[in-house]
Amino acid sequence: MRRGFFYFRLTNSGNLIGEFFNDANNSTIRTESADRNNDGNTFNGEYRSSWREENSFDGMNLNIRISPNNNRIFELTWFETNINEPSFQGQAMILEENLLSGYYFAL
Repeated sequence: MRRGFFYFRLTNSGNLIGEFFNDANNSTIRTESADRNNDGNTFNGEYRSSWREENSFDGMNLNIRISPNNNRIFELTWFETNINEPSFQGQAMILEENLLSGYYFAL
């Protein structure tokens, strides 16, 4: 099972920029960005996320929601674009203003 760590910074335009690493890429730190699909100026929302892993580029839909069990925790789910099935899931918390950090794992 692939596991990793990420952070996202919320930009003034509502998009996300960040970095990640996981146990499948030898802990190489890579970039990930996400364009917002809906209106908003918080992390809550729907995005189109893209990143490079090894020698290929990948992209998925990303949903970020406040956890129903704890309003200080966010739940993230990355969905395959063509089949709309979840591929990765994670949890994160706000470390400081506009900085979300957490872990994820493959489903």
